[in-house]
Amino acid sequence: MKLKVFNIELDGIDKCGKDSVRPYVFYLEPGKYLCRARGLISQIAYAKLYKRNIEWDGADYAKNTLFVLLEVDKHDWEIRCKLTNEPNAGFTYEEMTQAFKLALYELKERFDVPENHILVFNTSEYTPYTIADEIKTHLEYLNNQN
Repeated sequence: MKLKVFNIELDGIDKCGKDSVRPYVFYLEPGKYLCRARGLISQIAYAKLYKRNIEWDGADYAKNTLFVLLEVDKHDWEIRCKLTNEPNAGFTYEEMTQAFKLALYELKERFDVPENHILVFNTSEYTPYTIADEIKTHLEYLNNQN
């Protein structure tokens, strides 16, 4: 089997569930995909938030990657932050979520990432297992296209 899309990048604000979803992907498809928490979407979002003057040449990189943006409802996020003693990032929930939405837009526009290489899930509504299973199914679809 030749995999055309084998990188998975889980992105989103702190405490959105990246590190909860990642191991599920591994256990559903052991050793098949490279899955990491934090990728290009996070790089773009945080560069804007922290006013870093950085650009990435990711055209070739993006073709082998499934970008997954994980969102979380504000009240759920506030509880997660309290439960884990998450330090204040210096930005509001709204500022961070907006930065990630803009980064996703930039990913589509500047890197020409096709819609079918982007998935968005709300971790307040879906379990890590459900998200990982959807990722697995979507990668099977992408890798079986001609």
